[in-house]
Amino acid sequence: MIILQYSIEQISQINSSMSIVKYAKQYLDLNYHNKEYWTVCPFHNDLNASLSFNDEKNVYKCFGCGSKGYLINFVMQYHKLTFPKAVEHILQLVNIEFEEKEHSDVMEYLRKTSMKKCVQNTSSHTYLSEDIMNRYTYKPINEWISEGIIQPVLDKFQVRYDEKRNSIVFPIRDLEGRIFSIKSRTLYKNHSDLGIPKYIYYNSIGTNDFLFGLYENIENIKLKKEVIVVEAEKGVMVLESFNFNNVVALSTKSMTCFQIELLLSLKCNIIFAFDKDVKEKEIVEITKTLSVFTNIEYLYDKYNLLDIKDSPYDKGIEIWKKLYDERIRLNGR
Repeated sequence: MIILQYSIEQISQINSSMSIVKYAKQYLDLNYHNKEYWTVCPFHNDLNASLSFNDEKNVYKCFGCGSKGYLINFVMQYHKLTFPKAVEHILQLVNIEFEEKEHSDVMEYLRKTSMKKCVQNTSSHTYLSEDIMNRYTYKPINEWISEGIIQPVLDKFQVRYDEKRNSIVFPIRDLEGRIFSIKSRTLYKNHSDLGIPKYIYYNSIGTNDFLFGLYENIENIKLKKEVIVVEAEKGVMVLESFNFNNVVALSTKSMTCFQIELLLSLKCNIIFAFDKDVKEKEIVEITKTLSVFTNIEYLYDKYNLLDIKDSPYDKGIEIWKKLYDERIRLNGR
């Protein structure tokens, strides 16, 4: 089955096609304060007018239940619409038309060249309620704070504690901000003896057709014209704590065709920061397909500053900056 989709450029244009404040005023009583518009949040039992709208950024955010996003997200959440229906609704209001596409030129190229296993259909996700993270305990995650992640970053990515499973949990979102799974990292040190996986998804994700952190960081990536790609979700949070807020994670050591397409659609330089155990020859092999389309750089520990299983950020910000500053351009281009 082929799933029709809008391009990232089209989604961005739709989100900026009209003022989210103007749209919300049709349904909510907004009060202007401190350069934002505030109201009682309709998405939870709100007593403090926790929902804000930023006209300049064209976004909304509730400081009570955590609901947030762009125009499409608000239309979906307020009217309880699916993503295609919300897009259709907005396009009717702004009187512009887009042709949906079956696949991109990038995917066609990948299928014809080295990425023979590329397929056209993405995973069929089941989306979860935005307030699902309220099921888990909000508290300082000391295990990750000790590794350099600051509390505001943990809050940004809605990191919580699952008391029943003694694990750290955080939501997995698609590009539109919709939650389709929750990932868990067990805190049992003897998890292998107990037969407990270190990481598990509470809901099946199917094919990796997402990049962790892309929804949260896409505006920073566009502004800097650079995206840093790491393996693990925790790396996105550590590097944001180092003031690098243009980072995404593959959630694995390899890339799917869909992740390649997402990266290339950003139309920016791509920097790979794989773990130490990925050899330089492997990095080149993994990333060479993308170099046809854009500038590719990668971090390589030529001074042996890291231990064999370390990520480039595991030894702290100074070593990270050294590796980042001395990154290598693929093929020297």
